[in-house]
Amino acid sequence: MQKSKNTTIIKVLVLIILIIFLLEFIIILSGKFIFANNKKVYNRVFSPQQITNININTTYQDIKVEESLTNDIELTIYGNNKKGVDITKINNNLNIKKKKYSNFSLGFRKKEDEIVIKVPKSYNKNIYINTISGDIFVANFINSNISLETISGDIKINSSKKANISTRSGNISIKKVNNLISTTTSGDINIQSINKNCHLKTISGNIKIKNLNMNTDSTIDTMSGDVKIENVGPIYINTKTISGNVSIKRNDRFNPLELKIKTTSGNISVK
Repeated sequence: MQKSKNTTIIKVLVLIILIIFLLEFIIILSGKFIFANNKKVYNRVFSPQQITNININTTYQDIKVEESLTNDIELTIYGNNKKGVDITKINNNLNIKKKKYSNFSLGFRKKEDEIVIKVPKSYNKNIYINTISGDIFVANFINSNISLETISGDIKINSSKKANISTRSGNISIKKVNNLISTTTSGDINIQSINKNCHLKTISGNIKIKNLNMNTDSTIDTMSGDVKIENVGPIYINTKTISGNVSIKRNDRFNPLELKIKTTSGNISVK
């Protein structure tokens, strides 16, 4: 009787430990924070004429690149304190780095920082962002070259001249872009408008484009996911699928512009 009781207690303890680790694993993957802090801990203004590259490299922070109401670049950090944040300006490079947050309590972590950088809309230089477990938002910067990379986080862009995007376990959403290179391991790609060319690739995720107008050859490749394009200009669409249906309403086989669409397991629909 006593042995049976001890066995039951052990099973309950093991189950509780498993639940705790599962919760922590889910929260780490989601990249979402349970507690937020909106205290402003850092604020500085830079002249855009002195900044050629904006480099942001962080962990567990959401990053927002917003339009500035002035002609300056303004950097603001929200959180508990500025500890762990390294901000340097070397030559024409503005570098923002945040050390990894390592304090956990039963799987729950605080939202240590939110980084907001406001940039003039006319800024025509480079913006590089690399983050782990954090979302990235970029407003309207049709003159800028943007490079974004995240692990376990979503990416949203309003507009960009040229964007190079990579995410593992996260969705990509873009309203307007001219030139786009985008890869995602597990997540969907949704785009309102592409005006010049694109090279898109997903391993597990759908690709949806509302308007596609090309002036150079483009490619779309997905292993497990559907490809849907609602409106496309006069181009030749070359498709290949191993397991999926293909539906193309207009296809100009004599057009020198070619869009290659390849799926391993997924449907292709072009209107």
